[in-house]
Amino acid sequence: MKPSVLKTLLAFVMSGVFAAAPTISSFTPNIDDQRPISKIVPDKKAIDIADKPNKTERRGLVTSRVGQGAYRKSILHRCKYKCAVIGYTSHEILIASHIVPWKDATDAERLDVANGILLSPIYDALFDRHLISFEDDGSIILSKVLLKTNYHTLGITGKEILKGFSTGNHSYLKRHRQLLTLTC
Repeated sequence: MKPSVLKTLLAFVMSGVFAAAPTISSFTPNIDDQRPISKIVPDKKAIDIADKPNKTERRGLVTSRVGQGAYRKSILHRCKYKCAVIGYTSHEILIASHIVPWKDATDAERLDVANGILLSPIYDALFDRHLISFEDDGSIILSKVLLKTNYHTLGITGKEILKGFSTGNHSYLKRHRQLLTLTC
C-alpha cells in the first residue's frame, strides 16, 4: 500500500469516519448522490493534510560526485564537442556518459576518460538503461527489450556507428555489453 494512501486511511480512522461505517463499501459514495463533497467526506481537511509535507525545505547531508565537472570537460574535448553517434554539436545538452555506471565503477574508473562517451539525450537514456550498447568496431547493438518499431520511432535504425572512441573504451564497452545481454 502506498504511504500516501496509508496516511489518508489513518487520517480517516483517527477522525472517526469509520466509527459509524463498518465496511469500506458503506463509505463509498453513490454516483447518484447529489450532496456536496463536504457532506460525503466529513473531514476533507484530514485528507488534504495527510498528503502535504509539513515543510517545503529540508537541510541534509548531500554526497556530491567530486570530479564530475572536469570529467565532462575532458569527455567534451576528447569527443570534439559532438555526440559520438550522430555528431550533434549543441554541447549544452550533450551528456558525458559513463560506459560503466558511476555506481558500479571504482574511484579510478569513475574519472577515467576511457570510461566515457559523449551522447545526445536519447542515446544517453537508452545507453544508461542498457537498451543499446556498442561493439568494439562501434556498431550499435539494440536490446530486444524494445521492438524495432520503438527504436525507429526514436530515429534509431540499428545502423548507427559510434565514432571517436579509442581502444581504451573496449574493456568498458565489454562490461556494458554484458549488462545489455542480461536484459535481452
